[in-house]
Amino acid sequence: MAGRLLTAIRCDDKKFSDLRGTDMTASIKRFLFLKSVILFVISSASLAAPFDEGNTKNGNVLHGENCSSCHDSMFPNGKGDDIYDEDLRKIKSSKALYSMVEFCATNNGLGWFEEEYTDVSKYLNQTFYKFGK
Repeated sequence: MAGRLLTAIRCDDKKFSDLRGTDMTASIKRFLFLKSVILFVISSASLAAPFDEGNTKNGNVLHGENCSSCHDSMFPNGKGDDIYDEDLRKIKSSKALYSMVEFCATNNGLGWFEEEYTDVSKYLNQTFYKFGK
């Protein structure tokens, strides 16, 4: 019965006697190659540096206008950037950095969009954290 099913397979109006025919093998190889390329592209994107899409200049402006005064008030010397010091920071990954930026912006009612979270995250990462290098 299985043999009869294999002989009934049609592809591009050509009848194949079995799955090992040269046309079918070439089709399978093309499919597997394309699948490999797609998986490579997807995995490459996930390994890219964090916040590639962000705008560092805008992140710097947003940080200066919305974050610095709050951070400055947390330190007796008024230097809010000390919060990013390696010995003091609690952020250990790019995901945690993005989450903290989102948390702070939301709790301060800034009404930012995803692009603004990414911009500030990219600015902080390039200036202080250096994740993904």
